[in-house]
Amino acid sequence: RSWTSLLNFALTPIYISVLGIESYGLITFNLTLISISAIMDLGFGATVTRELALLSSRKGTESEQREIVKTLGTVYWGLAILIALIIFFSADFISQKWINNQFFDPEMISTTVKLMSLTVALQFPTSLYQGALMGLQRQVIVNKILVILGTFRSLGAVLVILTISSTIESFFIWQVISSVVSCIVFNIFIWRNLPKSSIPTLFNIRILKKIWKFAAAMSLNSIISILLTQLDKIILIRILTLTEFGYYSVALTSASFIWLILNPFNAAVFPRL
Repeated sequence: RSWTSLLNFALTPIYISVLGIESYGLITFNLTLISISAIMDLGFGATVTRELALLSSRKGTESEQREIVKTLGTVYWGLAILIALIIFFSADFISQKWINNQFFDPEMISTTVKLMSLTVALQFPTSLYQGALMGLQRQVIVNKILVILGTFRSLGAVLVILTISSTIESFFIWQVISSVVSCIVFNIFIWRNLPKSSIPTLFNIRILKKIWKFAAAMSLNSIISILLTQLDKIILIRILTLTEFGYYSVALTSASFIWLILNPFNAAVFPRL
């Protein structure tokens, strides 16, 4: 967590210098969209961690563990497609009516938002596979993957805007590529770490019936958390100019260091609890 956060913080001046403070505001808006879309997570992310943590401590649950990942994975891919379509077809409205843009061509903003739709959507299956690995208490593996992929995403973005094209569109094209790679890597590692089973792994509707109460409670908690932490950015990007919102985003990046103290404890303790 420290490495990826420090890397992002260290590269922020480069993003601002090359792309401009207005573009940095759009980068923060993308992160806000990712956070808000978590409302559609429906609590399944925390649920898969809990269920696999429980089942992995019991013998004879190999098939059930694989079914949970298969079933929730199917749901998550459906949600990913849905959220991608919603953002994609709302791109013109967002760029013209919501973002207070006085700097960029509206068509360029619309194209950028469409690219954001892919980065947001791919976070759904990626977060599920990551949560599943945490449920199996493979924290060290997850940490290694996050360090490598975080470096790949951040340094790759810098190389792209410095050597290929210093535009916000190029930045987000790289974000899409990085998101695809992250999704593939986490998918490979979760299936490698799940116990083998001779029984075919299929979608099982009974799993959803079993976990929906816990998932619903976690979903409500997530909605409240998202409203408390993201509502400011949704409102301010409508009120402030992109330049002002960019400076606000820099302050957010600086303040986010406090989460370095909290997140590692939560990630490590939750599956065991």
